[in-house]
Amino acid sequence: MASTSETGHPINVANFDVIIADVTSYGAIYNPSKASLKIAALTALSTASKTAVNAVSAAEPAYKLARDARDAAFKPLSPLVTKAINALKATDTTAQVDETAQTIVRKLQGRRATPKRQKKKRKLQPMQARK
Repeated sequence: MASTSETGHPINVANFDVIIADVTSYGAIYNPSKASLKIAALTALSTASKTAVNAVSAAEPAYKLARDARDAAFKPLSPLVTKAINALKATDTTAQVDETAQTIVRKLQGRRATPKRQKKKRKLQPMQARK
């Protein structure tokens, strides 16, 4: 039996094929009234799913290369942008100009204006003895 920690679209497609095999083993007993649940429709959906997963798998290496090239292109920009924003803040610009420039800096550096919310860890309270 497969581990329950296995995840991802290829695993889902493989599990869908297992379901189709199980349903096919029922024979004539399996006769849904809804056309999209018939074996032919399920098989067509499985084929389309496999095609989509294969297309994504084929496109992923090119995407990773492009992403790495983009990261490499923007990496030397970060120190320059930091120097420019610090020089701007040292001048007599308005707060609105500073904030607009800071927004552009965040976009160039790929940072959020506000940090993501962290889920608070709840401490378990000891149970009180009943009186």
